[in-house]
Amino acid sequence: MFVRTRFGILAAMVFLLLVSLSALGYAQTAPLQHMQMYIIDIADEGRSTITVNGVVSDEVALPVTVSFSLPAGFELKMLKGFDTATGEQLDDASYTVAESEASSKYHVTLTAGRGFTAGFDVAGSVYDRGTQMGDSALASMMFVPPNDLESLVVGFVAPSEDYVGAGTDVQLLGESDDGEIYGIIRENVTGGEIQDFVVAFAKRENRDAAFAEIMEAEATAAELARQQTFGYWITSPRGVLSAGVGLALLIAIVLLVVVVRKQLAAQRQIREDS
Repeated sequence: MFVRTRFGILAAMVFLLLVSLSALGYAQTAPLQHMQMYIIDIADEGRSTITVNGVVSDEVALPVTVSFSLPAGFELKMLKGFDTATGEQLDDASYTVAESEASSKYHVTLTAGRGFTAGFDVAGSVYDRGTQMGDSALASMMFVPPNDLESLVVGFVAPSEDYVGAGTDVQLLGESDDGEIYGIIRENVTGGEIQDFVVAFAKRENRDAAFAEIMEAEATAAELARQQTFGYWITSPRGVLSAGVGLALLIAIVLLVVVVRKQLAAQRQIREDS
């Protein structure tokens, strides 16, 4: 009896504690589900800005605290929450930061929405001017996801309207007031592993010329493929001639097979008679 009463009192105390924490706005920690990062190079001011968006699952109860880290040197300038269902910006986000020599870890608490937007400034350029070759430029960013993510997007605003992103996995993600955004989308990203993003930018005129060459090559390949079809060889003058020759050759082969079969049958009959 005493044991049962003791456990009953303990359960009641735990329940009251949970209720109290909820009333005080205690935020559970949860992993981020999706992250997006957009970088702008402000060359004339010698700095870059980075916008970090993060979203948690709809199944996560609010309030919630999420975490992510950036290299040391990034200065937080703006933090807002947003409603993932409507996109409405909210003033519900707060944060704490734990800084070390190499990085800064941000803990963001959300109370009304399941997403946040954080704006940072960092000295220097995201473009590696030292590796420019001709009219190209490279933009790069390394990031370590705080946890497994369903998607991670990193985009760079083109250095000017004359440049476009290039690369097999580089996509045009959208357009901002500062220019077109080119970047990379990765899915099912493993947390804790370094993700290296590099986007090459080339002059738009060079890209357009390359596209024209590709379109011409594809048209040539399509024409060659069309010429290999049965319809082309039957309907075109060249095809009619080739088809006639081919048909004659086919008839000759059939007749040869018939003759050979007759000869083999005759030889078999001779062997049987003997």
